[in-house]
Amino acid sequence: MRSKNGKTPVFRFKEICQSRAFVQVSTVLCHHEEKMVEEKFYNPPLPGHILLSMVKDLPNYVFEKIAPFILCDYPTPSMLTQIVSEDILRREGRELPVALIRVPFLIASYKNP
Repeated sequence: MRSKNGKTPVFRFKEICQSRAFVQVSTVLCHHEEKMVEEKFYNPPLPGHILLSMVKDLPNYVFEKIAPFILCDYPTPSMLTQIVSEDILRREGRELPVALIRVPFLIASYKNP
């Protein structure tokens, strides 16, 4: 979820859209530390509004220095941003009809094609 002018997509959705639902497609891989991923929202290591403020307000050179500490145990930045975007959806989409879909990236097959 990219922010534009300090507004998250959920906030913009509230402002401009009269749609029936807001659906975010996420991945089970962003919860790599869980043995079993359930259909629920998980708490992120860093709340979304704080991360957005840091990205917006900190100079690039400062953010680059602290980025490894923010990433913690996440192998890639995209995994962290996925879980943070889920948190933004949970917090800002309370009065909206929202759905979070987590799809697996790995698909098992009996034989290769």
